[in-house]
Amino acid sequence: MRHPVRVNGRVVGVVEGERLLLRRDPARHFYRRQPGWAISSEVLKQAEAFGARVVEVHTPGVTYTAPLAAFKTHGVPLHHGDRQVLLPVHHWAARMRPVQLGLEIAGSSDAETARAAGSAPRP
Repeated sequence: MRHPVRVNGRVVGVVEGERLLLRRDPARHFYRRQPGWAISSEVLKQAEAFGARVVEVHTPGVTYTAPLAAFKTHGVPLHHGDRQVLLPVHHWAARMRPVQLGLEIAGSSDAETARAAGSAPRP
């Protein structure tokens, strides 16, 4: 079962089974002063209520995984607009995922690009 996780009415993630799934841009969401991922306390609270036991942060090319309990035992409280808990990077497991690249040919239309890639029949 999927449960949306909301902050201020906006869906920021989803709990699927025992996993809290979050999609994040490292340029905007990775904390650099003390390297790690910071998650809103409200998000963690909702995820736990929905039965999550693992947090997965999906970024382009890498999925970071950590036990939800680690935020209580090793988390560092932060106050950046809302209350957050930072879990330092050494508590996360990182798994590389293949990045799918699009084919773009300079000066061609989308149809020409698709034909060149072999995915569209010729008219």
